[in-house]
Amino acid sequence: MKKIFSKLLTSILAIGILGACGTNVSGVTETTTAVTTTAATTSATTTTVTTAAPEEAYPFESAVDTAAKLGLGWNLGNAFDSVDSQKLGLDAESSWGNPKTTPELVKAVKDAGFDTIRIPVTYINHFDANGKIDEAWLKRVKEVVGYATDNDLYAIINIHHDGQQENGWLRPIFEGEEREKMVKTFETLWTQIANYFEDCGGNVLFAGMNEFHEGYSWTYPQDYDDITNRLNQAFVTTVRATGGNNAERILITPTYNTITAATPRYILPTDTIEGRQMLEVHCYDPWSFGGEGRGSWGSDADKAEVDNRVKTLKTGFVDKGVPVIMGEYGAVRSDNPERFDYIRYVTKAYYENGITPVWWDNGQFGKGTENFGLMDRTNATVFDKEALEAIMSAKE
Repeated sequence: MKKIFSKLLTSILAIGILGACGTNVSGVTETTTAVTTTAATTSATTTTVTTAAPEEAYPFESAVDTAAKLGLGWNLGNAFDSVDSQKLGLDAESSWGNPKTTPELVKAVKDAGFDTIRIPVTYINHFDANGKIDEAWLKRVKEVVGYATDNDLYAIINIHHDGQQENGWLRPIFEGEEREKMVKTFETLWTQIANYFEDCGGNVLFAGMNEFHEGYSWTYPQDYDDITNRLNQAFVTTVRATGGNNAERILITPTYNTITAATPRYILPTDTIEGRQMLEVHCYDPWSFGGEGRGSWGSDADKAEVDNRVKTLKTGFVDKGVPVIMGEYGAVRSDNPERFDYIRYVTKAYYENGITPVWWDNGQFGKGTENFGLMDRTNATVFDKEALEAIMSAKE
């Protein structure tokens, strides 16, 4: 009898593990198992145990097959990527003015038509001097990843603002011992992150780092490309070494500062499995229009700039079996109606050419610089409906 109930307990625990990263077990069919036990001194008895039948976890597919399902993406910006000079613990999630993320918000993102949610995560002030990450922070991030996967959304997590110049440890300017310490810290953090999320299915993707850069100039030392490539390789090697599901998981690496202009110097990391990597770039160009809401957009030259960027990414990577994530793009809120022309043209150009567009939403609803708000996080509704319609027109 003890052995039978032990097996039942193991099965129930297994169901819990399957759902640990948000595998959808809501609305599943309940199954009833009858367990009959017989003892020499008692008559036969029947015990009924009701358990939920879990749905199959997302499979681990090639990068090409996965990219075909990523569709249109949305960023949970200014939440877990928020960084402060003090240790705020879990309160860091709302320290940049947004409310804490709710299941209702993530469902609203799904209902709005998005297929992927990028969840930027900063670790500054969330790990100690030995590199050990605060488990409460990891747990909370995983909880929100679960909100995404429970809604059949793909989820992307990364290391985001750890290169903040004020106190960042992840910067290309470091040399010698400082650089070696940076690489070691990077590997230490990714070992823990990968292990913590190892049970997640193929709908959870890891991205090594965000905009790894020193300033925003497009003129920079060749060494910055070299250390970008070194960290990208360290990321892939470290994650694969954790084994389990991470041996097959899709991994995403960026160019220096996630700029398309740096793609000639980007080196795809060596991997232990073929066809499970993607490239990440970002673009708000022209910044005066996309990032600040100034000027106009829509000339033949404007469209040609987008087309040339798409051609570079498609011929250089997508056509060679390396899908591309446009991890951040957007146009700030403004009174200029050309904003919606920009959103429609850019989103469609990426989407139709195998480049996954992921709208940057930082929850800011003013106008001009830094106001990329799309979803109302407090009420779990769409705030900027016209912008959403422009994004979703790519699927038409």
